[in-house]
Amino acid sequence: MIVSRVLRSICGMSVFLLLPVFVGSQPNPCNGPCNSYQHSYWPMTVGNKWTFRNTATHSPVVMTIQQSPSTFNCGTNPIAVYMYKLDPNNYWSPGFNANLRWYLGVKPNLDIIALGHYWSDFNEVPTYGTGLYRTATGSDPNVYPTNVLLRAASPSPSYSVAIPMAYFGSGSNPYFGCDPTPADETPGTWNVTWSYQGVSNPGFSGTSILAQIFENSPVSGLMENWYFGPYLGPVQITQINTGITLELMDAQVYQNRLIAPGVQLRDLLIATAGTKAGLNFDQWNYYVTQFTHQTGPPPEAVCMNPADRGNVLTVDQYLALLENRGTGCWVEYWPELTTIENLARNEAYYSSGLGWDHWNYYYSLAGYGNPVAPENSCMASQSYYDYQYNSWRTIYPNRYLLYSARQWYALVKYGQGGGTCQ
Repeated sequence: MIVSRVLRSICGMSVFLLLPVFVGSQPNPCNGPCNSYQHSYWPMTVGNKWTFRNTATHSPVVMTIQQSPSTFNCGTNPIAVYMYKLDPNNYWSPGFNANLRWYLGVKPNLDIIALGHYWSDFNEVPTYGTGLYRTATGSDPNVYPTNVLLRAASPSPSYSVAIPMAYFGSGSNPYFGCDPTPADETPGTWNVTWSYQGVSNPGFSGTSILAQIFENSPVSGLMENWYFGPYLGPVQITQINTGITLELMDAQVYQNRLIAPGVQLRDLLIATAGTKAGLNFDQWNYYVTQFTHQTGPPPEAVCMNPADRGNVLTVDQYLALLENRGTGCWVEYWPELTTIENLARNEAYYSSGLGWDHWNYYYSLAGYGNPVAPENSCMASQSYYDYQYNSWRTIYPNRYLLYSARQWYALVKYGQGGGTCQ
């Protein structure tokens, strides 16, 4: 196995240079399975989901808990925390086409520690290798736990720690092995101060535990504030270096389910509207148009009595109405969609929705022709400066959204029917 040391940092992200290092084994930093315990300020059962939005741009970021791998950086059954975005300029890692795969653990004393990470681009291609974190050699990891994010409920905030750290990595994408700390690791100090702090945003209002983090090392001067709500988890994240703040829009915790790690259309809608309820049908249509650039359907198209269009709906009631598109209650009738849906039903994350290109694959497989280009369905492009490639690049962010079959097909049919882009 080839292991690497950290070479430098770009916008808080480590880049790795491959160097041959002796490999062996290390003790488990979690003192047992990393996923056996739950901290009351960050429940992390598989299927949990938090939807955030950037307070400046309103672009969403979705955090989910995925199934644990058998090991990561010597931790057994680490907790897999994924963070996905649509805007490359958003947190996590602004300026990069990057989705985070982050591995945490909860120790028996309820310390929540971070073991390392790697990232994939928006097309799910792992890139840049794997970053590994570890308490520095010679320091007791029980006294100085690796990149600790939350401590046990006792002692209560406020208090601080300064933990001597070793940062290194692997060129493999990803690497799940267990190697000794290399002699040429990058040193650093993980500084955290905890206190109680009031927070008010669309998803939470009350007293949180604030973790003020300063990662002091030659490759990172990262400064972040994480706010944790009781029995809820992260409710706000501020990256001091960039000024980006993510506020909670929605949380689904204490789940036990398989859920896709991406951003669903629902997430983008509530981030754009700034609410999950209190809007009527036409108002929800307005906010959908802000990111689809298509005129929303009339009430008749979703089997709704036009006299009810002024009634207040939750986001889920509105989205449920959209699932009536093309069922025949109006002039729209899409029987061909059943064939496409049946081909896709064996997908592991079918119930969470599939991406634009994924649905296009089944569209072609069903014999309906070539894939539908996003620009032919009013999908807007975004140009951004990509720090990985040191060049300007263009993407279509909404092609990475997760759509239900009817959400996707309604957008396709609008373009095919010559609808005017808004």
